[in-house]
Amino acid sequence: MFNFGFSNEKTTKMPNPENLIGKGFKPGQSGNPDGRAIGSKNRSTIARKILEMRSILPAERMQALKAQFPEIADNMTVEEIMTIVMAEGAMSGDDKSYKAVMDSAYGAPKAEVEHSGQLGVVWNEVKTYDTNEKTD
Repeated sequence: MFNFGFSNEKTTKMPNPENLIGKGFKPGQSGNPDGRAIGSKNRSTIARKILEMRSILPAERMQALKAQFPEIADNMTVEEIMTIVMAEGAMSGDDKSYKAVMDSAYGAPKAEVEHSGQLGVVWNEVKTYDTNEKTD
């Protein structure tokens, strides 16, 4: 058997049971009784707000992008800028950029398996010939 640099010893330790006794919450008791602070925003709300913000790129960067994409505006949202930069990467051969742009535009492909008919193994009849059999 190969040893890939791993020892046969247990490398993970289980917690000491004494440390677990008396921990946790009583039935009906919340781990955060005060709850989330009023007015606090979750991460997706903050991210959407940032993506909707207007941004102005430095002049030299904007000129380079306009050379490739002549119809872009000077005052774009962060989301528009990010999409253009990803498209630029895709055009220069970056596979991850290509996938990100295509998934954004057309949706990520779904891996589906379609099956119709009976489940199980299909057996095909195989003809065998007796070598001792006489032929005419």
